[in-house]
Amino acid sequence: MSMLDLQQQKSEWKRKGWSIPDLRGGKQEWFQLVTELVQLIGTGTVSDLSLCPHLATVNVNYPWRTYAPFLKGVGLISNRSGTLNLTEIGIKFCQAPSKKDLAGMLHDKYRLFGEVLELMRICPKTVEEIDKDLCIAYHLDWANLSNTRRRMDWFEVLDLIQCIGNRKWSLTNDGLNFLDQLHLVTPEALESYLVETEDNKIEPPPAEIQELLSALEDDPSLHKKRNTYNIWVPSPNRIENLRTIVQFSFERVTRGELFNFIEEEFDLKVSSVESMMPFLKADGLLEEVGKNIYIATSAAKAWCESGNDLDFIRILHSHKRFVGELLVAAKNESVRNDIYSQAKKYGLNSEKTRWIIGFLLEAGLLEETKYLHIKTTPTGLKLAAELPLSETISEDMCEKDSKTASEKTVVYNEVADNGDDKLFDALSASATDPKANGKASGVAFEESIAAVFRYMGFDAKRIGGPGNTDVIDR
Repeated sequence: MSMLDLQQQKSEWKRKGWSIPDLRGGKQEWFQLVTELVQLIGTGTVSDLSLCPHLATVNVNYPWRTYAPFLKGVGLISNRSGTLNLTEIGIKFCQAPSKKDLAGMLHDKYRLFGEVLELMRICPKTVEEIDKDLCIAYHLDWANLSNTRRRMDWFEVLDLIQCIGNRKWSLTNDGLNFLDQLHLVTPEALESYLVETEDNKIEPPPAEIQELLSALEDDPSLHKKRNTYNIWVPSPNRIENLRTIVQFSFERVTRGELFNFIEEEFDLKVSSVESMMPFLKADGLLEEVGKNIYIATSAAKAWCESGNDLDFIRILHSHKRFVGELLVAAKNESVRNDIYSQAKKYGLNSEKTRWIIGFLLEAGLLEETKYLHIKTTPTGLKLAAELPLSETISEDMCEKDSKTASEKTVVYNEVADNGDDKLFDALSASATDPKANGKASGVAFEESIAAVFRYMGFDAKRIGGPGNTDVIDR
């Protein structure tokens, strides 16, 4: 194996995710369901994720927010400001749906997809045999068959494997042809990657960034000033996109020039760019040096010059709560909802925490061990050990930061995890049933509205009563 091929395999492994998102419905309906959903989005954008699409493929329809994680995960759609649109890959698939193309998307986005097929090349095997061989070859500690079975289900749906009896599966001709076209990560490449990761020393931060960390180390009271502002960045490759924005701002730039650049570079609306500004300033990437005149901070310039994603995380940690602390919280494999509960102690809601997790995943400091489960990588643990962390959580830290109206803006570029579906389902149910949950007319609806605003980061509560406002937020 050449050094170039070895490096390519390491890059592939690092880029891909672990867990294929769920797709509701019977597995025999999956391909037609994906096809129909993509074609529906192709006829017009979807801006209300709580609505259920009208589908001919399945008998039970779920809201768009339930289907979106899978479609977005494989690269068929983008979710921009809460609106679903087809990507270039999605447009191509919409025009000519192909099982082979969908299989290619899954292999391109998720680890050990084609590699599982490779284990079946020599002889047919049961799911248990495949899982055992996979765990040995790739040093996995999977507790059950769920990850392997998910991949096998997709192979069956996409006609890549067939059952030959005695619970054994073999490759079909389509599966063999598909496998021959793939670039796979070999066990040898992964072994090299793991050794490299464990032995890799973290480069020290530039002086400008070390100054931020030293200030936090010397004065623990500064932890209270770390912000809980909303985050929004164009995706995918959000860290790289931020670097592009910062580099454009190395010299003084007017608000209009900056906005025009971001809009054209990432094909965004003005409202989306405006939503980025509080985050860019509060997290130490841009500073306003005159009325509507911006320039990259010295720390942000140092990050761009070093080219090290860890320097971005260091800047983020210096300004925002629960960044390095999240790495410690996830040192053992953790369910995302448990991490969200920890984040509340620092005054962050689930949406903001999802963004931090996304940055840490991109930087290689977290990994998705399975769907909705994350774990800090060895590099992440090394970085966390070097960061000045908040040792205690006081009530003061959990108080809401005072925000202007623009700073409260929430942009839903990420689809809520399945755990948040209940909130929106309750809102939908109470909107059509005045006496939902056995409560007085309208009470359940007002409580659901308040819950949604709290989810968005507002301090909302139901007032109710004759002559009073129903829900108040601030």
